[in-house]
Amino acid sequence: MGKWNIEPAGVKSVVTKVAGHVTDGHGGGDTLEHHLKQFGDHIEDAGTAAASSPIGTALKEFVEHYSPTLKGMATKTGGCIRGAVDATKYYIQGDLEMAAEAQRKATRAE
Repeated sequence: MGKWNIEPAGVKSVVTKVAGHVTDGHGGGDTLEHHLKQFGDHIEDAGTAAASSPIGTALKEFVEHYSPTLKGMATKTGGCIRGAVDATKYYIQGDLEMAAEAQRKATRAE
């Protein structure tokens, strides 16, 4: 591994901004969490408006197929945020081995 040169304040700034794009803690705002909820609501509304069993079935299958991917986006982002925070914490403590491990775990987040 190369040299580390982390600015904790910079990490905090970036992590805070990224986390704010994922969730605001209330399920609202212009966040990934909010848009995923809206997506589900819009699909449900589309199925109701279509009033067609084949279209309703197709929409249900579409959601079942893509839901894990969409939820995975939030999970992966959360894992990367935690990894950045953990790596920075270990860096500050002078434990570069644990910082590197935290970084590796973040890149493998599901």
